[in-house]
Amino acid sequence: MPIDADPPIFPCSDALIRKLGDREFRHGYLEDQVRTNIAFQIHALRNQRGWTQQQLAERTGKPPSGISRLEDPDYGKVSLTTLLQIAEAFDVALLVQFAEWDDWLQRMADVSPFALQKRSFELARLFALTGPQHPARQETPDKRADKGPSEAFGGAFQPPSLDLPTTIDALSGRQSRHRTRML
Repeated sequence: MPIDADPPIFPCSDALIRKLGDREFRHGYLEDQVRTNIAFQIHALRNQRGWTQQQLAERTGKPPSGISRLEDPDYGKVSLTTLLQIAEAFDVALLVQFAEWDDWLQRMADVSPFALQKRSFELARLFALTGPQHPARQETPDKRADKGPSEAFGGAFQPPSLDLPTTIDALSGRQSRHRTRML
């Protein structure tokens, strides 16, 4: 970062940051915000698509009262399985990962309906992102080979490449077993 650049604006007040210094408060805050964010996002995604709770219930195989509970930030019994079912109904990806506190606070700062809306899967969009005009394609693998692994990817960890035929076969098998169990 250039020396004369302004530091990024952090979305938290000094008072909140001081409170986060207390471990018990910090983890209570985390729990409350995660529950609130999940509930608000399910509601925002449903409204974005113009669905009723009944329609989302039909797409997930859950009762409408279950959808109502999922949209209530005070309801705290959301399982990973349920979140995966919700993601499938909306045809969006689900991201569950551990994060550093500053990254997490940045991500959780905006819970407006607009910020929580996400597009459903778009195959054409993914192909467009992998095209030659995409910024990730500007540096060729040949240029990356001249650098060490850390430098080649901006200091980020490079995940192992996937053997797509094997991965697709494995997922297809898992999906067919999953579908068989549901029938």
